[in-house]
Amino acid sequence: MGDVKVMDAADLPSSELVPYDPSKFEHYQGPPLPPDEDARCRTLEALALQPEVDDPVLSSLCKLLCSLLKIPAAAVSIVERERQVLKSTGGTMPRTIVPRSASFCQHTFVHKLPVVMVVEDTFKDERFANNPLVCREVHPIRFYAGAPLIASNGHRLGAMCLIDQKPRTLTVEDYRILCNCAEMVVRRLEKQQVEVLEATAVDGLLRSLNALRQPLLLLDMGARGWPILHANEAWTKSMALKKGTEIRSQPFWDYYEATPDSEDAVVQGFNEQISQLLPFDVSLQLKEGCNSGWPLHLHFKPATDGSLDHHAPLIAIPEGTPSNGNAADDLPYYIVTIVDDEDATSAPAQPAPAASTQAATPKREEATPQNSMPPAFSTDSALVSNATGAKGDNGAAKDAAAKDAATEKMKDSSGEGVKAAPPPTSTQPAAKNAQKPGCCGCTIC
Repeated sequence: MGDVKVMDAADLPSSELVPYDPSKFEHYQGPPLPPDEDARCRTLEALALQPEVDDPVLSSLCKLLCSLLKIPAAAVSIVERERQVLKSTGGTMPRTIVPRSASFCQHTFVHKLPVVMVVEDTFKDERFANNPLVCREVHPIRFYAGAPLIASNGHRLGAMCLIDQKPRTLTVEDYRILCNCAEMVVRRLEKQQVEVLEATAVDGLLRSLNALRQPLLLLDMGARGWPILHANEAWTKSMALKKGTEIRSQPFWDYYEATPDSEDAVVQGFNEQISQLLPFDVSLQLKEGCNSGWPLHLHFKPATDGSLDHHAPLIAIPEGTPSNGNAADDLPYYIVTIVDDEDATSAPAQPAPAASTQAATPKREEATPQNSMPPAFSTDSALVSNATGAKGDNGAAKDAAAKDAATEKMKDSSGEGVKAAPPPTSTQPAAKNAQKPGCCGCTIC
């Protein structure tokens, strides 16, 4: 991981919310409200997100994004009916409240197909050139990229965004990391309401209890010992660690060791898989003193490759976004999850190439939409090319989901029928079905 400038405490913004001056925004109009606005706001109310309250876990994720992608500011926004609140931030971005009309993050609601909203230079984009957040003299927004926070019922809560005061260009791999972090945010927000939602039987509002309770790590595989960059609450609980135990930067191998049947694989290392950013599975056990030592089947996947897992909604990346040809060196970050017991027999003890892990990937489970809202796919396929479920262990699930979306008639919140674009057929010329340079290889592209 490259060197990142660490600011002095005096340079960092306060965690206190900064209100806005209404007079500076009174003449500015944003995009029209999405058709599901009423249902979306009901989802916000059901989750009781308390946007005014900073969440240290989300703030830590924002700071991590700033470090990984070498960008000065990141934030988690909650977009309400009348305002946008930055619930948690990292880097140079203070926690602020702005009127809904000036919100950048509400633009992630515009397209029916979830897509990363990218504005490389706000001065050159007519949608934002006159936005008070762009025109202001102090800390004007010049670059913005936001991945929508998609609840399990398909409604969008806000966005996880990256901000800079100068124009910049990021890569497909950068945006996939952003999307995976956005999914971690949603699971954090929904996990906090698991007990309430179970008790009130709010249908379809949870990804999957298994997904919300799944231990998850983010590792830097390019550094010695594979230091832990992020660990979710489920992982710390599974390790029986004391509350407040510092996990970040601790070596992965301080907690795990080889089992008898995986010792050779561990000794040989995983350099080949990591150098090609390939997913792999391995059987390990906890070290003595780390709860207990029973064998565990762990799945490793690049953070730059596809969705977080088959439970996560697919978020597309704008067409024409460049790829990083040196991602294995620049972004050697992996997401680690523990394979369920019922799937453990299919998890090899030795490192496995992408093909074998893809074959073992369980079928994607679509979230049940509420209020007749369509799921995450629609007819905006011409706008995007690199969906986050592009390759690796989630590729088969993505293709299946895209095909389902293309053949199923759905209804939007107004009750009108919405039909997804038909998939390519065998009667079309082969060239149209061929993968384009830089294309993700999915049926949407």
